[in-house]
Amino acid sequence: NWMEIISDIKFSPDKIRKFVTSSLVFVALIYNFSVSWEVFSNIPLSDPALYPEIAKASRFFYDTGIREPVQIYIVKFFMLFGLNDILSVRVATLLVASFLCVFLFKFVYTKYGFVAAMVAGFVFAANPYMGYYSVQGVNNLTSGFFLMLFIYFLAKKDYIRKNLIYTALFASLSMLTRLENILIVFFILASFALINFSKIKLRFSLLVFAFAFIVALPYPLHQAYKYKNPIHSHNMAARFWVNTEKNGPHCGDRYKDGPMSISRFLFRDGIRGAARSFGAGYFKSGFHYLPRILYYKTAFFLFIFGFIMTLLRRKYFLASLLPIIILPVVFIAGIDQIKKGSGIELRFYMNVLWLLGIYAGFGADIVAKFIDKKVQELAARKQTS
Repeated sequence: NWMEIISDIKFSPDKIRKFVTSSLVFVALIYNFSVSWEVFSNIPLSDPALYPEIAKASRFFYDTGIREPVQIYIVKFFMLFGLNDILSVRVATLLVASFLCVFLFKFVYTKYGFVAAMVAGFVFAANPYMGYYSVQGVNNLTSGFFLMLFIYFLAKKDYIRKNLIYTALFASLSMLTRLENILIVFFILASFALINFSKIKLRFSLLVFAFAFIVALPYPLHQAYKYKNPIHSHNMAARFWVNTEKNGPHCGDRYKDGPMSISRFLFRDGIRGAARSFGAGYFKSGFHYLPRILYYKTAFFLFIFGFIMTLLRRKYFLASLLPIIILPVVFIAGIDQIKKGSGIELRFYMNVLWLLGIYAGFGADIVAKFIDKKVQELAARKQTS
C-alpha cells in the first residue's frame, strides 16, 4: 500500500539539501517567465506570428510550406485546446523552454554532478534573453531542446537498438525544427565517431544519421514538389541576408530577386571572402555574441574556464559541440540585421544556450572540487599540528 511505499523512501539530509537547493533553479525559471511575460507579452510576434495560419492550412505533418513542421505542430497542438493564435505560439515555446531546463539539469547532474547541474540550470533559467525569446515564440529554443536530447542519448555510448531509436528520433526532430540541423547532426555524429574511433561507433553514427534523415526527408521533398526546390525556405533566407548586407537593413523588400542558392551566398565574395567571413564569424561569435547572450559576466567567465578545461581534460567531443552548433550562424554573424552596427538577432544563438550552461557548470564543478580539496588539506594540517 501507499503507506508502506512512503515508509520505504529514505529522506537523507543530503537528499533534502539537494532537493531544496535544486528547486531554486526552477524558482528562477518561473520568476524569469513571469517577468518576461509581464514586460514582453504585449510586443507583437515577428516571424512566429505566421505559425498559426500555417498550422490551420497544413493538411499533414510535412505540409508546412517554408516553415519546418515541428514548431508548427506544437503550436497546432495548443490551438486544439482553444488557445488563441498568439497565445498558442507563446505558450508552446514557454513549455518547450521549461522542459529544456528540466532535462538540462538531469543531463548535467547525470554526467558531471550536482554543482555542475546547479550552475548550468541557473545559467539557462535566469537568462533574460531566454525569457524574452520564450515569450516571443521563436523555434531556436525548440531546436536547442531536441539537439540536447539527441546529444544526451548519443553521449550514453549505449549501442543497443532502444538507444539507437531515441538518438535518431531526437536527431530527426531537431532537423524538422530547423532544417540546417541536418548539417549540425551530421558533424556531431562525425565528431562522435572520429574521436576515440571504433567501428561500432562509426556504424552506430551512420545508422543514426540514416534513420534521422529518412524521417526528415519528406519535408524537403514536399518543398521540392511545392516550390521546385527542396530547400526553398533557406534559399529565400540567403536572398534576405545578401540583400540586407548589400543594401542595408532598411532597404525595403529584402527578398527582392527571389531565391538564392546557398553556395552563391557563401561564395558571394569569392573563396577568400568566404574564408574571411568564416573566420570573422567565429571570432565575432566568441567575443561579441556569446558574452552578450550569457548576459552575466560570472556566467561568461565560468563558460570560458569550463570550455578551456574540456580541452585540457581531453573531453574533445564536448568541446567540439560549440563550433559545430554555431556553424550555420557564423556566415551571417557580420551582417547588420536591424540597424547599422546591430549585428544579427541573439535568437540565432539561443539553440546553444544550454551548451554554454554545461561548459559553465563543468568549470564551476572543477573550481568547487579544487576548493573542497584545499579545505580538506587545511583541516588535515590543523589536526596534525
